[in-house]
Amino acid sequence: MKTWVSLAATLVLAACTTGSGTSDRQASILERFNQHLAGCTARHGYDPGKTEDLGPHQLGENERAWDECVYDGVERYLAVNSPVPKAYDALVATHKTLTNKVESGEITREQRRTEVQALFESIRRDEAALYEQQASSRKAKSDRETQREIERIRRDVDQTRRTLLNSLCSEAA
Repeated sequence: MKTWVSLAATLVLAACTTGSGTSDRQASILERFNQHLAGCTARHGYDPGKTEDLGPHQLGENERAWDECVYDGVERYLAVNSPVPKAYDALVATHKTLTNKVESGEITREQRRTEVQALFESIRRDEAALYEQQASSRKAKSDRETQREIERIRRDVDQTRRTLLNSLCSEAA
């Protein structure tokens, strides 16, 4: 569970630090995802934080059922709220493949964790870049709107000056 919670927290922090203005929403998503993870543990009796008794190629009792529950949470809470939802599909597919490799003895649980963590980091970078791009785009749009408003005010002031000067000149004549 630590790996999945770490992913969610990292992604939320990335969103919060890019000025996206959605930190409360992202925190709510993280909270709901964490509740989902706790529910998976309660329903399936598997706790990935307590795997010290497992061998490097051994899956825990009900681990696959727990994984499926977590995949559902990834889809329901993380993917649908991400600018890169397909990355989560790839993450789940990779996790499934790696879990099969752990069970068949091709890789260890630690190797799986390392590979999944690298995917998490990749998603975090991609999301952070997109959130930053969105923030920059919003700022540029706001700057353009501000510049248009300044130009409109200048035109109004110039028109008022001309009207005032014309009024003064016609009174003087």
